[in-house]
Amino acid sequence: MNGIYLRTARIAASVGACLLLGAAGVDAQGPASGIAIDNFDRSVAPQDDFYRFVNGGWLRQIQIPADRSSYGAFVQLDEQGEAAVRALVEAAAAAPDRQAGSDLQKLGDMYLSFMDTLRIEALGLDPLRQPLRQIQTLSSRAELPELFADMRQIGVQTPFSFSVGQDAKQATRYIASISQSGLGLPDRDYYLKQDVRLVEIRTAYRDYVETLFRLAGEADPAGAAGAVIALETVLAQKQWDRARTRDRELTYNQRTVAELDRMTPGFSWSKFLDAADAEKTPAVIVRQPDYVEALNSLVETTPLETWKRYLTYKLLDGYAAALSRPFADARFAFRGHTLQGRQQERPRWALGVSTVEGALGEAVGRLYVEHHFRQRQRPGCSSWSTMWSPPSGRLSTSWSG
Repeated sequence: MNGIYLRTARIAASVGACLLLGAAGVDAQGPASGIAIDNFDRSVAPQDDFYRFVNGGWLRQIQIPADRSSYGAFVQLDEQGEAAVRALVEAAAAAPDRQAGSDLQKLGDMYLSFMDTLRIEALGLDPLRQPLRQIQTLSSRAELPELFADMRQIGVQTPFSFSVGQDAKQATRYIASISQSGLGLPDRDYYLKQDVRLVEIRTAYRDYVETLFRLAGEADPAGAAGAVIALETVLAQKQWDRARTRDRELTYNQRTVAELDRMTPGFSWSKFLDAADAEKTPAVIVRQPDYVEALNSLVETTPLETWKRYLTYKLLDGYAAALSRPFADARFAFRGHTLQGRQQERPRWALGVSTVEGALGEAVGRLYVEHHFRQRQRPGCSSWSTMWSPPSGRLSTSWSG
């Protein structure tokens, strides 16, 4: 679901920039103040507590909604955008003449499928039968690179993340990057520290993993959960802490594919890259080299059955929110309530809008622009052009007004 916020932010930034451009010169009086003085608490001296002076009135009036873990001005803005997208998506779903292959058809069909809870309940675990079968037919460790690549294609977490993006030190090219991943809890500290709260979370996490296995028909759900958490704990022990991971120099380690294969003789990166359609990458940025080397040892020593259970859990966890009610409820109880502190799940329509926007963000953006841009604002926006120049590989932004 991270892509949802990236797409939303991109759309919001584009729309905001274009609105400013389109509005330039329209209001001769100038913009009104953006400071909400009604939120001031004038019983507090600003020199004593400026934050309370500016926000005290708002803090007294606002309560965090039961389906939120926090609340503020940016959440309110997000809710306004969400309501606008909801109207567009529901109109697309209700449109009688959705042309096959059109944005309208894609958005409407996806939203309707998410909202069809009767069919979702009837299907149970059937939508995941094919990837579950693929995991269960794993017959050797040599097949793990291709299987990890296939799982990545459908959004399932593996022990490392893989992406292709602009090279941080050579901006004219794109390059593959590998980083530590694979934990079901937010951070390595959740596995390693003995704080009372973290111990409680680990207990709740074990219950959650066991619940998913039981719902999926696992013969030994407790044993499967124990194996998965034990493997994740070892992964956590090998991972860098957050401070070290933020170091741009330490995390820029360029390796050729041949060098990467020599680092991990038990795991073929060549096979992984081929299966991930990234075999043409000029090199690979390895963000945590010693973690990758440690992963090689884990691949060689971890029983194949444990890898099957690990990937089965990752698949169930990744799709639980879209499955039948028992899976979705179990996921919210742990990830929504225990980890985030939310008291209830968001409305079904909001989850549907979020799902559609996450999967079809570009189509949502096109529909949004079409319905919410006034004609007089479009020339100001279209005068900006962002162009990709293939010969030089350079990204240029030019003003044509």
